[in-house]
Amino acid sequence: GEVGYAGELHAPVWGALPDHFFRCPYKCLSCGAQCLETVGHVTEHVPHRVAEQLCTYSGTYDNIEYVCQACIKKGKRNVVTQVENRTLGMAWGSKWNCCDCGIVYSSSYIGGNERDKIERLRPDYCHVWVDTPRQDVQGGNSARIAI
Repeated sequence: GEVGYAGELHAPVWGALPDHFFRCPYKCLSCGAQCLETVGHVTEHVPHRVAEQLCTYSGTYDNIEYVCQACIKKGKRNVVTQVENRTLGMAWGSKWNCCDCGIVYSSSYIGGNERDKIERLRPDYCHVWVDTPRQDVQGGNSARIAI
């Protein structure tokens, strides 16, 4: 005949294994913030996430992006893209484009209005992630597989 479990099922014991066994092992290279997602989230195309959204600037990673100030005032966060102005192959300035507002700032390398740039673009420092996990967490999701 069939052999089955004849005992009583008990409620699971939460907290038997610490959360860090299941947490993503990556840290932001710029500020050191720990990713709060679970192991394997990157393969599921889920981005890294941290508790504190603000990051610190690092010249090594140049982790700055600019956001359209007009959109921020409307409750949207649109990262602007920088496009070089070129004539006959020579770069002479930049245009900053917002997907909603169009060109929000234009500058030349000869001289630009820094005050105008500050009023139209807001700098945000973004987290920097790498494909190599921290050294202090070994293994992968072997604890989850065992459970």
